Amino acid sequence: MITPLPEAVLRSRLLPLIDHPDPDVVRRAALAAERAGAPTVEIGLRHGRSLEALRAAVESVSIPVGAGTVVDPDDVVAARRAGAAYLVSPGSTPSLIAAVVTAGAPWLPGAATPSEVLSLRDAGAGVLKIFPAGVLGGPVHLRALSAVVGGVGLVPTGGIDADSAPAYLDVPGVVAVGGSWMFSAAATDDSGADVEAAVAAALDVVRPG
Repeated sequence: MITPLPEAVLRSRLLPLIDHPDPDVVRRAALAAERAGAPTVEIGLRHGRSLEALRAAVESVSIPVGAGTVVDPDDVVAARRAGAAYLVSPGSTPSLIAAVVTAGAPWLPGAATPSEVLSLRDAGAGVLKIFPAGVLGGPVHLRALSAVVGGVGLVPTGGIDADSAPAYLDVPGVVAVGGSWMFSAAATDDSGADVEAAVAAALDVVRPG
């Protein structure tokens, strides 16, 4: 069975994604996010030193650090060895599902279509990432999807920002949104103050009510 994400990871309704090639930038951004009150950060595995960045974040903060862009079994093993508390994928394959289940890692698998959502639900996933949400049609797509594939929580990511996040969160079935917009200043913000303020503002945007 697929192990779900820890409840605390989704409690704030925001999955902040740090996607940068410099491990020191990632470390500073993770610290700033923690100071702002983020319950978690996700580190994208899209760059040559991403595993080093993931490890740096894990060693620097006390909040759970997830590994994003996990796309094959090797990523599963490497991310867990680097200390990832959970895994996030843009999609899924039989070999990826098998690797994640074998590792016993909490996982947010990705889907785009009703068939993919239903297949992952049958495999035991209770919460799914919907990617790329903006390209797929935004909240309109999510609303149509949630109307026919009940029983799972949805976490749209891809093309979401502070302006569009509330519309996604208003869709039935959407339990959180993911995005990296609050880290746009990370590379030039040595103190972390700008990133901290941006993450705090993002948390205010997604807070219920």
